[in-house]
Amino acid sequence: MSERTSILVNSNRTPLFINNPYVLIVGDESENNLYFIPPDLIAKAVEIDKMTCSVRIVCFFDCVISFYYLIFGYIYAFIFFVVSIGGYLSTVNHRKSLMCCYVFYQYFQVLGRFLIFTYWLQEINKFNSQDSTRGKNNETVSIDVVISGFLFVCQFCVAYFINKYYCLLPTNEEKLRINSLNM
Repeated sequence: MSERTSILVNSNRTPLFINNPYVLIVGDESENNLYFIPPDLIAKAVEIDKMTCSVRIVCFFDCVISFYYLIFGYIYAFIFFVVSIGGYLSTVNHRKSLMCCYVFYQYFQVLGRFLIFTYWLQEINKFNSQDSTRGKNNETVSIDVVISGFLFVCQFCVAYFINKYYCLLPTNEEKLRINSLNM
């Protein structure tokens, strides 16, 4: 007998992965068991099935990239690595508390990228207000503005994506609703 990777939910037989947090709430499954999940939560469960792999990839790359912070010191790199690992583990265990920490980390990253971007915008204003004998430096600052703006937009998109996943994870009230339907 092969290992099942998905189950059917409700009378409309919506397939969901077995490791979906909305399915894990119900508990042990049997061959003929039909799970009942409220229709509003099925939409969230299907969306989580679609997003989980992508969020894991983002968290994994974030773990690797956190080694970049070694140039600022071991403590920063260690903290950012642990938070990134927490984000990855939250996708495996579907723990909203771990993902909350990772969402705050993403907001912190967005704030940092925004501050760097505004710094470079101020630098370009300084060069524009001075005489034009600094053409080479002005070009360098212009490139820094473009790069920091691009990184800010990318970080903002990642934070939005992670926050969307966090909002889809089941709350305690939703877990109680599902358990009450499957008793």
